[in-house]
Amino acid sequence: APARPRRKSRQIAERPMARPEIEGLIFDLDGTLIDYEGASHVALAQPIEARGRSFSWEMHAQIVGTKPEDWSARIVEATGLVSDLTPARYAEEYFEQIDELYASIKPWPATLALLDALGDYPMAIATSSPRASFEKKMVRGHTRPAPSPPRPRLRCDIGTAHEGLNWVELVRCTTPTSCASSELL
Repeated sequence: APARPRRKSRQIAERPMARPEIEGLIFDLDGTLIDYEGASHVALAQPIEARGRSFSWEMHAQIVGTKPEDWSARIVEATGLVSDLTPARYAEEYFEQIDELYASIKPWPATLALLDALGDYPMAIATSSPRASFEKKMVRGHTRPAPSPPRPRLRCDIGTAHEGLNWVELVRCTTPTSCASSELL
């Protein structure tokens, strides 16, 4: 077979790179910006372990991103607790547990430095978390002061998001009322 022609790396290196036009940055929240899964695992395991069964990380991985009515039924069935625990009661116990754990949920170690390094790009978070859960995650002392001058706002159209995903406008707020209590970015 004939040899492929080799590119001259020097020519490539000398070409100026075109900077891509970036209108804004959208991040996932749980597992990307914050370490939610650790607290979630504790809250998912507690009702199961209180009934003498175990809850594995493998099972946890299978339900990430699913709706409470789906993951609760799946876990109750997989752990053999169908006669002892309804999916609705399990979800209720989970939410009671996770509510107590919100204060322990922290940003990943490099999250805030990364966001600072990204400069003035408009930023948003896409999350499947219910609004109430999102708000609790965002007000736990991991906020940043508003930039000066304020960065442009990133507008996300909820109508274009796929089913089950909430697009939440989230920027370093320019005023306390310009967005809810969401000031992580």
